Amino acid sequence: MASAEDDFPREKLVNQLATIEEDTRLNYQLICLLTTGSLNPVHIGHVQSFEAAKEALEKQTCNVTGKPFKVLAGFVSPSDRGWCDRKEYGALTNQYRLHLVEKAVEDSEWIDAAGWEITRNNMVDFPEVMGHFQEWLNNSFSGTSIRAYYLCGADHATKCGLVRGRSRYGVCVMNRPGYTVNGKPPSKREVVFVESEGIDMSSTQVRACLCNNGVGLSEYEDMLHPSVYESLQMFVEHHGKVRNLTRITTNGSEPYFYESEASLSTAFNQLGMLHPITENAVVT
Repeated sequence: MASAEDDFPREKLVNQLATIEEDTRLNYQLICLLTTGSLNPVHIGHVQSFEAAKEALEKQTCNVTGKPFKVLAGFVSPSDRGWCDRKEYGALTNQYRLHLVEKAVEDSEWIDAAGWEITRNNMVDFPEVMGHFQEWLNNSFSGTSIRAYYLCGADHATKCGLVRGRSRYGVCVMNRPGYTVNGKPPSKREVVFVESEGIDMSSTQVRACLCNNGVGLSEYEDMLHPSVYESLQMFVEHHGKVRNLTRITTNGSEPYFYESEASLSTAFNQLGMLHPITENAVVT
């Protein structure tokens, strides 16, 4: 599938690239991180993994090029609801999970929300997402070599054989307590292991609160971005107690999409990229 200029957000990446003098860019292994997953919903641990990976990577050199890493941008890509609707307590809609990711990274100068994956007409697995992302980087920044790196946990990397590396994109494996990959990465593949303490939190805990009319949600306030927490509170006020989140569909006009005083028409225009997956607001 050919990439289009607007498949991924550009502004933060362009701004970060502009901080590096053009005549020095060849001195670095320029990379962009991307992670996929249910993000159901996103919590600060998801965002902090990017911060930890960037800090660790920029103290290392690429085992293929020998150049020091420079992380330009990070992209958080929620996966299609079809991958996660059978999770305990169900799954929030594609549209709403992407909205929450946008809220979670709104304060970051380099981490952005990516909606290409969940605006497809079918479920897309991470290898296709990464291949498309690398193609987009190649086409959008043709004068600059920027390598896509898939950011994932050690458990996912082990399960999918990512510790051996991939030819089309790099892999950054996050080791954390209880999930660790031992040994050295392949010398001729772009695989990097980094350490992270992680956060002892699961999105499942938040979903349980959402289904139970918000009871207990305040216990996780410190583990959610303030804008995410505010939106989830409004979600509970709007829907009340539900048996399963998969029962809820959205069309983007619900009040929890618009915490500010901006008009609904202006806000909906900002969500225009989501039209292919628009659903009716119905609770069955």
